[in-house]
Amino acid sequence: KFGISVGDNFYENGVTSIADTRWRESFEAVYDAPDLQCPWYPVLGNHDHRGNIDAETQFGRVDPRWQMPARYYRKSAALADGTSADFFFLDTTPIVAAKEGGDSEQLGWLERELETSKANWKIAVGHHPVFSGGRHGSNRVLIQRLKPLFDRFGVQAYFNGHDHDLQHIAVDGVHYLTCGSGADTRRTSAIAGTLFAASQLGFMGCMLGPDKLAIVFLSDEGNILHRASIPIT
Repeated sequence: KFGISVGDNFYENGVTSIADTRWRESFEAVYDAPDLQCPWYPVLGNHDHRGNIDAETQFGRVDPRWQMPARYYRKSAALADGTSADFFFLDTTPIVAAKEGGDSEQLGWLERELETSKANWKIAVGHHPVFSGGRHGSNRVLIQRLKPLFDRFGVQAYFNGHDHDLQHIAVDGVHYLTCGSGADTRRTSAIAGTLFAASQLGFMGCMLGPDKLAIVFLSDEGNILHRASIPIT
């Protein structure tokens, strides 16, 4: 139905404008299969912040498949059986760096959006990991600022990239899913709460239902590396 990009969309220095050739080279010409001609919901990564982030929020005017209306935003979805889901797409770079107080504005937005959400499923998406056994490790700032909101408002899962590996970590009932090895790999290891970790190229597929979120990590060759079912809470 749709795709999610967990940041560093244009490695290593983002894009310069909506006319940058990287849009064709790194997005349109890469994800050109018929099954991928669906809405894409991206978030910004730290490497995107090296370029023109306004170009990434404006490119949807050129290609409507690219759906990033702002640095952080909320998307709602309804399943055929009436189950509802809210996705909260975050810009974690200024939260981690606490640039110019931008983190407090965004965190205030997230708290309000989570508090007013009546959806059965609440899923957050960001670039930086909260918990990770990879090269960057768990992020103290995000543990302090995001985890309490996830716990308080019943977020079931958080998708992220940044660490170039695949991980599934469960902490206090929230599932932290790292999928950052679409183009490169680095070493990773298990930490408290790790259910799966692999230093392997791959991606993650999800199927959302009325009572569970089924996830599967796949290698770049399509082999199943890890399956799990996340229950609704």
